[in-house]
Amino acid sequence: MNADPAMPDAASTPRVVDRPAPDGTVHNPDFALSHELARAEWRRMRTDHRSLPRPVLVLDGWHSPGITAWGLARRLCKLTSGRWSDFAWATYPLAMSVDAAARQAMRVVEHRGLSGREIDLVGISMGGIVARAITSGVLGLGGPEVVRAVRVFTLVSPHRGARLAAKVRLDRASEQLRPGSDLLRRLDEAFPARTYDLTCLALRRDWLVGEENTAPFGMEPYWLDPVGFVPRMLSHFASIYDRRLQVEIARRLRGEPPFATRASPPPVQPARRSSSSSP
Repeated sequence: MNADPAMPDAASTPRVVDRPAPDGTVHNPDFALSHELARAEWRRMRTDHRSLPRPVLVLDGWHSPGITAWGLARRLCKLTSGRWSDFAWATYPLAMSVDAAARQAMRVVEHRGLSGREIDLVGISMGGIVARAITSGVLGLGGPEVVRAVRVFTLVSPHRGARLAAKVRLDRASEQLRPGSDLLRRLDEAFPARTYDLTCLALRRDWLVGEENTAPFGMEPYWLDPVGFVPRMLSHFASIYDRRLQVEIARRLRGEPPFATRASPPPVQPARRSSSSSP
């Protein structure tokens, strides 16, 4: 299944940044959402709630203490239906492997009565890999008949592996997130049989995962450039607080036309091209 059936195929070659804006920002013409417009949309959606067609489960990132998934779920709730009962979240701060994280995610699925029901998933960083694992069943957990995902949104997720994991392996999870790992290979093999639409979102300047790694092979992400000194230095962590990305996910959950119209390779500096390669 294609991520966005109505959209044209993304280009296969990364764009090269030649002339960024004076402040260094690279604007994506295929994701025309400024901070000003995002603030206006934020105000509109918070006062104009829409019923959701199915529950939403937010999956946390690697060793996150939980406030990130909970916080994103709360913000998306306020921007969509306004009903907290429509949302669930899973966190696994002590999980030393993707398997352990997936087990915790499945506990939440079962506890909230989501097993066998149609749901939408939002995965933060490693949470996107957890989402693919429990929907495919490659870890012996979940599977398409148990986790019946209709849409999966991933936010700065290491679909092709994480830059940092290629250099530093702190636990089994980080080893599983390295480029070319056995888990990522198995997920890629199962990917063509998926029954959900996948939307990958990314911010540039992501030194932890690498924006070039935030979509599976054969796909590209919808990307934006962070604005401000701290967001640029900590792009990966700032992604969950980027109002533009939250608005984009909320509009899609609400069934409204997205601002991002075409997925494309994030632009890279001439001296720094992706080290990822298709298997």
